[in-house]
Amino acid sequence: MPVKRRLSKQHDGRITPTVVAAYAHALKLRKRAHLSDADRDAANEAEKVVDRALSIRLWQTSVFDVDRFREPGDPDWERSAELRRLLDQALADAKRRQQASSEPEPTAA
Repeated sequence: MPVKRRLSKQHDGRITPTVVAAYAHALKLRKRAHLSDADRDAANEAEKVVDRALSIRLWQTSVFDVDRFREPGDPDWERSAELRRLLDQALADAKRRQQASSEPEPTAA
C-alpha cells in the first residue's frame, strides 16, 4: 500500500547561512523603516521571513521583539532570546570571516 513520505519539519530553529542572511537583510530594512510606509512594510515582511525560517509562530515572541517585551520565564520568550543571541553571534562571525577574506595577504619581502 502506498504511503505518503513525510519530510521532517524543522522545529528547532537551526541557524543556517540562509537564516543569517535573511536576518542581516531584516536588520538593514529595520533601520530604514521610519522613512516611509513602504519601507516599514518591507521591514515587517523581512522579519516575518526570519520568524518563519526559525519556526516562530505569529503568537510567539519574535526575535525582533525580545528587547521590547521582556518576559523572562516564558518559554517562547526564552527560546526567542536564545535564537536572537545565536543570530547575533552568527552574524558577527560571518562579518569577521568576510573581513578576513577581503584583507590582502602580507607579502614576504
